[in-house]
Amino acid sequence: MKWQFRILLVLPLALGFIWSQERRYLNQQQIYRAAHLDGEEGALATAGTEIAATQPAIVTFEPVNVLVRRTVPVGIHYRDALLRWTGLMLPRPDVFEKAYQEVYAKAEIASSRFGAGTETLEAWWRRIVLEVYNTVVTCEFYDEDELELVETNFDNVFRELYDSIMVGTDVWQMAPDVSRLLAALREWRDLGGGPRIGIVSTQLDDRVSKMLHSVFEIDQLEHTFDFIIGNSDPDASAFEKAAALRKQIPTEQCVHVVPFGAIPPSADCPVITVASAATDVSTDGIRLLDLLDTWNLSKQPEDDLITTTRLYSVYDEHPDSS
Repeated sequence: MKWQFRILLVLPLALGFIWSQERRYLNQQQIYRAAHLDGEEGALATAGTEIAATQPAIVTFEPVNVLVRRTVPVGIHYRDALLRWTGLMLPRPDVFEKAYQEVYAKAEIASSRFGAGTETLEAWWRRIVLEVYNTVVTCEFYDEDELELVETNFDNVFRELYDSIMVGTDVWQMAPDVSRLLAALREWRDLGGGPRIGIVSTQLDDRVSKMLHSVFEIDQLEHTFDFIIGNSDPDASAFEKAAALRKQIPTEQCVHVVPFGAIPPSADCPVITVASAATDVSTDGIRLLDLLDTWNLSKQPEDDLITTTRLYSVYDEHPDSS
């Protein structure tokens, strides 16, 4: 019984000691946090400080090959859509892809910003799709009945491509590391006085918002981006519209992120080039998560791991082939 009595005497003393040490630790943490927050608030509130001079007030992204990338070449979808509606024997997808690239390049030179100011966005794309199919079928041996079948079903094929496929997840997927970067930017903006976040695309038309809603979770998209701008407005380019949103913010405090190899936009914003999401990570620009270092944001251990999810088509050349 003596040892049990001793335990009863010692136990309250031990618990009291542990609780006093815990309270001491919590008090120290509160003092540290208060000092840390006071320092942050003072730095953010002081105009002309070093932080205000070096950190951006607005960060915008070209989404193509930075935040999103194509799953497979466009020509595959053009071929599959025509096949579904006609059932014809069709040439390989690379034939459609070659036709698409050539037609699109010529149209882009002839009419900037997806026909803005000369025709509607839908009319511009309708011409592109029709010319691609005309290019392919006239090079093949189709009889009059088969050509008529293509013509009869063209409206259905176009609507499927324009309204659904080309702005959906059949064509687009989120690039690696994007969720992590956007979460860090949201936290920085919402809790630490960080920059506004936007999409300014010169490579996509005004359906860019519809495409992003397909790829991203709705909460992720709406809670991250303050504005989304495509490049098919007849009255102003994407960068002219973005400049209007910046208002009084100096140009040196805005940053536009583009993929490696993209032509620098004709904008007064400084440009950061990141490794293109269309290829495996290599030396062609910094990685997307390296932007955390650029802006002095905290990183997690896994942020330094290289993630690749390169998709290969059966029509790609095998990477190990000579």
